[in-house]
Amino acid sequence: MNVFWNRLRFFTALWALCGFALGLLACAPQNAPNRLSQVTMQIEMNRDVYRPGEAVLCTATLTNSHNMPVDIMIPDYLSTQFTYCPRKQGGLSQAIAREPVYSNKETIGAWTTLEPGQSVSKAFVFTTLTFERGEFLLNASYGMPNPENPELTDRAFAQSLAFDVRGQDVYIHRYVDGLMTKEDAIQVAARAAGADAPEAEVKLIIDEGGYERWWVNIHAENADGVRQTQSYFIDPYGGGVWARAKPFEPKPADQVSSDRIQAFRRPMKLYDESLLAPGAGRFQPGATNQ
Repeated sequence: MNVFWNRLRFFTALWALCGFALGLLACAPQNAPNRLSQVTMQIEMNRDVYRPGEAVLCTATLTNSHNMPVDIMIPDYLSTQFTYCPRKQGGLSQAIAREPVYSNKETIGAWTTLEPGQSVSKAFVFTTLTFERGEFLLNASYGMPNPENPELTDRAFAQSLAFDVRGQDVYIHRYVDGLMTKEDAIQVAARAAGADAPEAEVKLIIDEGGYERWWVNIHAENADGVRQTQSYFIDPYGGGVWARAKPFEPKPADQVSSDRIQAFRRPMKLYDESLLAPGAGRFQPGATNQ
């Protein structure tokens, strides 16, 4: 008899515990309101037609369209997602995610309060949206954790924007990860130095902001036949001269990467120009960083 009552007490306690747990789940904000339901998202591109290999600048803006203040995370490369797809029927099923250029030193996850009608914007640079010629759509969304239930993600969506990639001449040759090729960086530096066929040394560095730069030494003779060295930092994203630099002392090839092994992004296989489209032209880089 004692065994019976002990078992009865055990199962009674177990059912009570289960009921308490279910009650907690019922009270949890599983359907917490979307804090972004009154926030509108817009994206704006710096142009609607690009050359193959050209960088794309896109600005994402969040606006509080409600009559009450709203707390949101400032847009960054983690909270803002982008995809692009062919501009045709069924194109969305072929959407490909694309990451903007970013630095690991950027501040992410910062919060701000938007008053009614107030906006916050973030500019993003893309180097992998123009590998192919054609007509495309850029899609964007923004997400942040729901304050009442962190397991939920509140999300806002922007209206897609149309853009075209056209032209026979390639703006910049890039590696498949979007970085400007070493050969093109040398050509940009040579043009800045006014040298036709110079000798050059080049290496990839990380600047103070956490962004990559090509550092190029150009050796050429001036009008008097005197050999001179000029050095430049080349922006591998926009493709222009970022700044003049002091010439660096070249090192043996087996040592150049070893002292920057953690920072050096090993160039991936060159994105074959023939994959862009038939009849691709010769290299004609943009003169300035857009």
